[in-house]
Amino acid sequence: QLLREQLTPNASGLIVAMVGLPARGKSFISRKVERFLKWTGNRTQTFNVGKYRRDAVDPETSGKSDFFDKSNRDAVVQRMQMAMAALADAIKFLDDGGKFAIFDATNSTVERRKLIADKVSSAGRKYSILWVEAVCDDEEVVMFNMLTKVRYSPDFQQMTEEQAMQDLKQRIANYEEIYETVQDSEGAFIKLFNLSSKVMANHCYGRVAKSILPYLMAIHIGSPPLLF
Repeated sequence: QLLREQLTPNASGLIVAMVGLPARGKSFISRKVERFLKWTGNRTQTFNVGKYRRDAVDPETSGKSDFFDKSNRDAVVQRMQMAMAALADAIKFLDDGGKFAIFDATNSTVERRKLIADKVSSAGRKYSILWVEAVCDDEEVVMFNMLTKVRYSPDFQQMTEEQAMQDLKQRIANYEEIYETVQDSEGAFIKLFNLSSKVMANHCYGRVAKSILPYLMAIHIGSPPLLF
């Protein structure tokens, strides 16, 4: 019982933190979960780090792949600042009575996730974190996500579709160099493979097991399979 309380306690607020490479459907999942939780009567808000980045640095600069290169030290510092600003706002939202704060970012390394977990645990309130990792290796799903991103994201408005696709591929490659999947030791998580064709859950109890997990098992991006 103590382990359950430590992992997914009946906390006064929950941060649902996304994890995943670009174009894996994180924002799609975030929007779906936000609508669902609001529909169930829970005060919920999404904090998208990409929006914080674009608000702080013109997307013509911050939207290009070299801004996500680990060797671009200035950009690394700026991206960290924006992520922490979004996290601070998410925690404040919970402080002000919110129930679920969705932290929509790549959160792609163990080090970054530990930093986030430490910030949340030091917030002074009984908040917990659920990691939701979007894992996608289905080429058709990835291509659909990439096309959606380059056509609708402000990052690519000044590029042709072909230029945008090449730049996005390079951004993904930059993240792939450092990406680390969520480990069992990191606490409660849900992993969605190819947007719920397979779902893996770790230490999910209480309201997570009763609401978020079943919902994530049900979402899909395309046509559902036919069952006979």
